[in-house]
Amino acid sequence: MKELLTTLTEREKKLIYILVLFLLVIGGWFLVIKPSLKNYNQAKLNKANRAAELTKLKDELKDYQQADGQLAILDQNYQVIIDKYNGVYTNDEIDDLITKQIMASGLTPASLNISEGNTVEQNSSNSTTNKQKEVSTKTTSSNIITKTVTTTVQGNLNGVGNLLDKVKTMKGVSVASMNYSDKQDSSSQSTNINSYDITFLVYMIDK
Repeated sequence: MKELLTTLTEREKKLIYILVLFLLVIGGWFLVIKPSLKNYNQAKLNKANRAAELTKLKDELKDYQQADGQLAILDQNYQVIIDKYNGVYTNDEIDDLITKQIMASGLTPASLNISEGNTVEQNSSNSTTNKQKEVSTKTTSSNIITKTVTTTVQGNLNGVGNLLDKVKTMKGVSVASMNYSDKQDSSSQSTNINSYDITFLVYMIDK
């Protein structure tokens, strides 16, 4: 081996040294550095996953800690919704409710019809955990029922104005439409007595 080296030129020796160094570098890369980098990247990924899990757990813990306050707000909002609507009335009760307001306004009810109501499910939800959403839905689920009351009343414009003012103060009742009717009261001698078609909406909540 020594004799072989002595026969090599300086240029050949340098090339051999460079080749040996290159092989050492390549060997070090594949045997030491690359596995270390792989382990480092895996450890870094594991750390990031642990950090994400920790953040998620903190958020869930925060949601659970705030659950009582959120449910209290939800109950309060639900109570506000309930306060805007009537309980469930029968058609006779609705008839009596509207007729009394018409007569109290100085008008005469000529006809009154009540349609079957539309029912819409009302749910108040909260953007917390799924478990909390289930609790919220069970607590605040209700049905809102809307019934349409079509009436023809007789009287003057002052009476109609009084009726509209009364409806504004009524709970869960609104005027959907009002039109002058061509139906003239033949028994009345006054030209100020006219007929008006008024449609009311009555909102009820089935708690």
